[in-house]
Amino acid sequence: QRASNCCLRLFAVVLIFQPQILIKCYERISVVKWSRPDLNTDGYVYFYRNKRFYENYQHPSFYGRVKLRDPEMKDGDVSVILKNVTFNDTGMYECHIAVRNPVRSKRAHTEISLFIDLTVTGEFVELTLSSHIIKPPKHKSVKLQTKI
Repeated sequence: QRASNCCLRLFAVVLIFQPQILIKCYERISVVKWSRPDLNTDGYVYFYRNKRFYENYQHPSFYGRVKLRDPEMKDGDVSVILKNVTFNDTGMYECHIAVRNPVRSKRAHTEISLFIDLTVTGEFVELTLSSHIIKPPKHKSVKLQTKI
C-alpha cells in the first residue's frame, strides 16, 4: 500500500508542471501499455513488457512517432514522446502500468491507469489528465494547456 500512495501523489505533483508520467517507487515496472481506446481498432500507441518494446503491437498511425522519453525508465519514468502531433491525434489516451514488488507475494502487484484527453486545436494542445490506482482504488484529476 505504501507504494500505491507514493505513485498517486507523484502523479498529481508531476502532471501539474509537465505532461509526463513519473512513478518514483521501489517496484519493477513489468508492463506499460499506452493506447487510444477511441480508435476502436487493434494496436497500441506504445506497448512494453518484460524489458522490451513490441513494435508489432503498435497501431499503424503511431509507427515511428512514439518513443519512451527514457528508454531505461530510470526513476520509473514511463513518459512517451509523440512526434508530429496533428488534429488526428485528438482523443482519449490511456496508460496502463503494472508494477511488481521485488518481494515475492501475491499482494505485491500494483496496477495504475492514467487517462489523458488530448485536444489538438491548432496552436494549442489541451490535456485533461486523471489517474487511477486499481489496488487500492484512488483517483486524481488535473487539466493543462500547452502551446505546440
